[in-house]
Amino acid sequence: MGCLGCIVLAILIVILNGEQSGFNWLEALIQNDYHYLTTMIQPESLSSVNYWLQIIPDSFSASTIKAIKLPVLSLSYQSHFWMMITPFINAVLLGIKLLIIRLYLLLRWSPLFLLLGFVGLIDGLTQRYIRRAAAGRESALIYHNAKPLIILSLIVGIFMVLILPVPVKFSEWILVASASLMGLAIQITAKSFKKYL
Repeated sequence: MGCLGCIVLAILIVILNGEQSGFNWLEALIQNDYHYLTTMIQPESLSSVNYWLQIIPDSFSASTIKAIKLPVLSLSYQSHFWMMITPFINAVLLGIKLLIIRLYLLLRWSPLFLLLGFVGLIDGLTQRYIRRAAAGRESALIYHNAKPLIILSLIVGIFMVLILPVPVKFSEWILVASASLMGLAIQITAKSFKKYL
């Protein structure tokens, strides 16, 4: 959904801002995210990102697409159809480029999610053991309410980073908050798990 949302967002930016200003906004967003990526990572580590960015063309022109013949439309309607749809195809191409950069950044942030999830699990299991040794009360309601929050915090954070039309350097705090909430949800889930298996 986040990947599809990023592409739909690129189309909406072009529709709402007009063709030229929408393309300029998307290209500036791509350049900002790529610049942020180059400041975080050594340039030789970006070979896979550069490879995928070079595969995706910058734009399609209407003359290139006109070679595709649609049998259900006459020639005059076909040229009008391709002229009408070309800006949306170009918006999708720019959206895919933005998506490649942001997915790579999410991949680079995945150790934070693993680390905070592991810390939350260890802390929760320790508190569960203390509760079990002290003959504390358990509540299955807390466990069953906290368990869905693990996936929800992860999905919402990733979705917001992929879909927000702001540079990634401003939305990286969403990932920090999402990873912290996921670790907290894992800790509460492990802490409130039943005493005896």
